Amino acid sequence: MLFHPQRASRSCVDCQTYYYNPDETIMLRGGYHKVTRDPDSPLPCGTCPKIPKGMPADPAYAQDLSDKNQDAFQHWQEWSAVGFPQELAEDDLVRRNASIIKSAHDEYSRQPMRELTSLMGVVVPLVGRR
Repeated sequence: MLFHPQRASRSCVDCQTYYYNPDETIMLRGGYHKVTRDPDSPLPCGTCPKIPKGMPADPAYAQDLSDKNQDAFQHWQEWSAVGFPQELAEDDLVRRNASIIKSAHDEYSRQPMRELTSLMGVVVPLVGRR
């Protein structure tokens, strides 16, 4: 959700019905006809941010945010860019939600570094064997 908001906001039915470009826009033929997915083509569920890690890559396991959570996330994005209004920064629920979202954001922001560190743990011993 944090790094693929367009994909996370797409419905599973849309994903099963249409092809999407790498930039997450819907693929169009002739500039205006949506390209429908072949029934036998693999679905991109394995990289879908709505399917929790460790779960099968299947639309049945996709989890959407509730409308309230979607609103909270959208507000957090906007306020992170421009600053929280003072009257809302004093609200306990707003502070709680912002803290939860920021923690998730920070955790996912560190993920590429963890992957690089893990990769280096494999590469460095291999290079040392020369």
